[in-house]
Amino acid sequence: MADEEGDIFRSILDDSPIEQVRLTVPPTDDKTLQVLTFRTWFIGIPICILGSVIAALSSYRQQLFYLSQVCINIIVLIVGKLMANMLPNKVVRMPYTNWGFSLNPGPFNLKEHVVTTILAGTESASAGFEILSMSKIFYHKDIPLLPAMLLVLSIQFLGYGFAGIFTKLLVDSPYMWWPSTLVDVS
Repeated sequence: MADEEGDIFRSILDDSPIEQVRLTVPPTDDKTLQVLTFRTWFIGIPICILGSVIAALSSYRQQLFYLSQVCINIIVLIVGKLMANMLPNKVVRMPYTNWGFSLNPGPFNLKEHVVTTILAGTESASAGFEILSMSKIFYHKDIPLLPAMLLVLSIQFLGYGFAGIFTKLLVDSPYMWWPSTLVDVS
């Protein structure tokens, strides 16, 4: 009983003060839905790799090839529903361990769809790679391997550090809302 009251209290606190967000995003979480399934990884990783290759190749062209997030959402949904209908409900055991996973844990659910779409949408390149490319193209200078790796890693860690610092302000605050992401969320 106390846990139920805590969940209700947390859902009231997590509810957004902005009407468009309240109408689109429920403040509760269905904890029965599985997230990291075989389908999530099987769909998400190849789409992430394909998107990274396309982004890297088209970044050097004048006419970019761009696949919008809505198209990725639709593709992921179609492939996920197909896999849910086609895969057998079989548990696969990992050799020499007690670990196992189901190929088809049930219908393709909302959480799988969201995580797969997030995996598919992470195809952008690091700013460090752009610096390395520009030094090669414009200045005709190669940066040695170790400094190049340190440059890319330091830029990535700086980005993650700033993301961690501003999480309270940009993500956790109920007054910060991003209208362009409401389309993907709905």
